[in-house]
Amino acid sequence: MRTGNASGLRVIGSQSLGARNYVAMVEVEDARLVLGISGHQITLLHTLPPSPPIASGLPGVAGRQENAGPGFAAALGKVLKGR
Repeated sequence: MRTGNASGLRVIGSQSLGARNYVAMVEVEDARLVLGISGHQITLLHTLPPSPPIASGLPGVAGRQENAGPGFAAALGKVLKGR
């Protein structure tokens, strides 16, 4: 999977599901998208609101990993649980 930096598009994470099959979460300007990706198609699985902004330079803020909320695995589990 390419993680190039197109304007307003960022790959947050991905998980391989087998040969040429992935689930990926990408962030666009106003949403996070959970995508199913195969060798022949891309399917929108779920849309999430944008990530909250991360405060930097504030006392007690250690970094994005601790304060980013649920990670990719937790978000994917939540989406799959609802199916």
